[in-house]
Amino acid sequence: MNVKPQLPSRCHSILERLHSPRSGGALITVIIVTTIISAIVGSLMKWGLADQRINLRHFVLLDARNAAEAATELGAGILAYRWESQSSVPADDLKKNPLDEEDAYRNELPNYFPSSRYDFDLAGGSVSRGRFYIHPDDPSFSDDPHKGKLVTVQSVDILSKATVDDPLLSDDITAYARLTLQVRDAPLFSHAVFYNMDLEFHPGPSMTMNGPVHANGDIWLEATNDLTFTSNVTATGDMRYGYMLHEGRSNQVNQNGKVYINDGVGGKATPYRGSGSRTSLSSYWDSQSPTSYFKPEGYTNWADFAMNRWNGNLQDASHEVPVLNPIGYDDYVRDDPSTPSIIDDDLNYAYALIEPNITTPTNSAGLQNPVHKGLGEKEKFAYKAGLIIKVHYSEDGSTTSVGEPLPSEAVRLYERMPLPQEDRSNPDDALDPYSTYNNYYRGYNGRDRASTLSEARGAPSDYWVSFHKVDRADAHNLETTRLQSSTVQAVDKDGKPAYNDDGSRQMVTVETVREITLKPDLDTNWKRVNFSDIFAVHQYTEFADGRGGGGSRGNQGNRGNDGDNGNDNNNGVDDDFFNEDSGRPGDPKRSMFDHRRGTGVDLVEINVGRFKDYIEDSDMGGLLSAYDSSVPRENRYHPDEDFNGVLYVEFPSDTDSIPGNSDYQQRPDSVVKAARQSPRDPDVELGLILTNASRIPDPSYNKTSGRDPGFTLATNEPIYIKGHYNADGRSNTGSNTTADNASSWNPNPPAALIGDAVMPLSSGFGFLGTRSRRARASGFTEFNAAIIQGLRPTNKEGDGRISGGNHNYPRFLENWDNIEFRYRGSMVALFESEVATQGTNTAYYNPPKRNWGFYELFEQGLYPPGTPNVRSFKKVNFRFLTKSEYEDAVGDL
Repeated sequence: MNVKPQLPSRCHSILERLHSPRSGGALITVIIVTTIISAIVGSLMKWGLADQRINLRHFVLLDARNAAEAATELGAGILAYRWESQSSVPADDLKKNPLDEEDAYRNELPNYFPSSRYDFDLAGGSVSRGRFYIHPDDPSFSDDPHKGKLVTVQSVDILSKATVDDPLLSDDITAYARLTLQVRDAPLFSHAVFYNMDLEFHPGPSMTMNGPVHANGDIWLEATNDLTFTSNVTATGDMRYGYMLHEGRSNQVNQNGKVYINDGVGGKATPYRGSGSRTSLSSYWDSQSPTSYFKPEGYTNWADFAMNRWNGNLQDASHEVPVLNPIGYDDYVRDDPSTPSIIDDDLNYAYALIEPNITTPTNSAGLQNPVHKGLGEKEKFAYKAGLIIKVHYSEDGSTTSVGEPLPSEAVRLYERMPLPQEDRSNPDDALDPYSTYNNYYRGYNGRDRASTLSEARGAPSDYWVSFHKVDRADAHNLETTRLQSSTVQAVDKDGKPAYNDDGSRQMVTVETVREITLKPDLDTNWKRVNFSDIFAVHQYTEFADGRGGGGSRGNQGNRGNDGDNGNDNNNGVDDDFFNEDSGRPGDPKRSMFDHRRGTGVDLVEINVGRFKDYIEDSDMGGLLSAYDSSVPRENRYHPDEDFNGVLYVEFPSDTDSIPGNSDYQQRPDSVVKAARQSPRDPDVELGLILTNASRIPDPSYNKTSGRDPGFTLATNEPIYIKGHYNADGRSNTGSNTTADNASSWNPNPPAALIGDAVMPLSSGFGFLGTRSRRARASGFTEFNAAIIQGLRPTNKEGDGRISGGNHNYPRFLENWDNIEFRYRGSMVALFESEVATQGTNTAYYNPPKRNWGFYELFEQGLYPPGTPNVRSFKKVNFRFLTKSEYEDAVGDL
């Protein structure tokens, strides 16, 4: 506001005399007028200088405020960088590591605010922690990308003081500011669907998605019938309508169904513009639509239009949706399909979650182990596991297939005896998870009891397993892990020695875990029988008259060998007795053929129900020496003390991922992938199969404060699940969101399966028909678990193949036509598959009737043991402070 200056009182008296009749003469008048003008000008000049000083102080204050705000922003950036990889933030972190001691504070601020003019104080308080539900119906959270989730918020106040010394002022000007930084952690399984990459939906049958959906990338939407989202949908990239593979074409829409998204007011709204062909992109709104599409609706851009049409339930990059990155790992970078000659130019950092622990700090040259993930090691499931089972292959019982000594406590795995044909509901399904017990103690309708254990459990293999646990004081508190620290020379992304700017060696502290080997105790036939029913192996072989080359459907694949492992130790069991079936040409004789992977598979089996019986026993039935006091305590396993609900199954790593091997290849993302090929037969691949898993481990000893109920199984290979998982398999109990009837079934505990890929199979899935015949799903199948798996992105390396979209997220291998697959859980695609890298080929299967939902326990904030978190940061409550407010705030730190 402009204020007219008041003239001095003496100027008024002079003006009065000018109007007096006694005044005379022009000269006198001129002198008087000149005197008056001089007085006025002098007064105005004094006022102008004062105003100039006021304006200068105002501008300097603005400068100080800008500096104070910049300091808080820098503080927030320092903390975000510091905390982005830490599992938890200590409450006293800023007391131990003050902001004003950070190099970025000392070096960056002076670049923009020279110390000759500016002086700063920067401090942070203690870190407070709480869990909050971001209610989707609260208007204050309408644009919050976390709405509908229970998140952990760690908050810290950042205080800054900026003083400006301006040479034109006699005193300094100081400004004070405060900013709150929120560290927001959301469990991965707080999402119904979470993709760490582009996400596609193009389902055929009608499909409804319950629960929050998020992608760290673009989301592509279209449908043949109906696709409905009942919660919020967020993307850090663009919201696109159409078929991703057709991106760049004049029209990328090839389905004419309807897509609906929750509008936030009890209804649903569609991106369809209301008229025009439903197979034309011009008939839809998305983030790429021209401005002219929004003007008739009263908006000038997509961001405002989407925010109002869906009330914050559909957000993308235009709304500044934050990247929700798995803690401890850099952002995923997808392969560039426009550079097909550059193989694997993706950066697959989050794959480390399923890698084994890296227990050696250095490579053979004494440098930092180039595949060690730093803080990311602590986010691995192998690190979190209460029990680690390692799979080995050794033909001589001494050295493994990767050239390492076979652990002295390793136990050989045996094949299973097939179920007699008279006892099968499906002629192709010869798998009985209790085959050893039934053969040895009971017999079958079509077979008498075996006279020896050798006959009861089939042929021995060259596969072995050993058992381990991570060295920690409390299996349920990861902070008690006993880490071993080594200071070594760092390496760069190419694995070469790293040096500082002055030429000195760049040193780094590497922390590694110690894995304690457990001692099995199989001193009785009872133990051996039950061990052989918990753990078995299925080695892919074909009938002798098989011709190989694959069937008429699916990927063309590999034949496998004839089943003779050369050790001639079948213990006198007649081969016809071992497998009574006569196969068609190309049919598997043992194990299964995976038409998506295009190969036979050697499968290590875990009978989950039998494992449950033993792991829920405080002594594990003595299988791991709990009864033997002569064995040191650390080498014995007492599940009630040692098992935290997380089981990790480690298969051998690919030799090209192991530093020091002749074929080792350093990758920018330092991925250690599992071996794809069976060490027994290079034409066969590897996998883990879970059987008898309708009831999963949920020990009563873990249902207490400080422990997590439920069960998580992770592995670095693909997982096959035969039959119902953590569910009763009855269509008239439970739903796609609610647990089975508690009156007749233990309420389904929180569960998770994590692997390179996850393939559900129906209960009656039969191995024998998987090569030359199209397997048909046996009936209603129910699956209750969160899943983390990899995928092969659409158009990887420009090959024109699709990922299959979220509607094909579980990798089905059967003809499910008109058969329901009920799924309740959370679907997470966190990385690219490194083993099951084959693209979708729907020639070998038909999709099921999809009845999918977000599990109610996850919505309530009860998650499986070891659930990873994704982290984002939010700056809130910035304001300038008075001096007294600042001093009080600093005093409270």
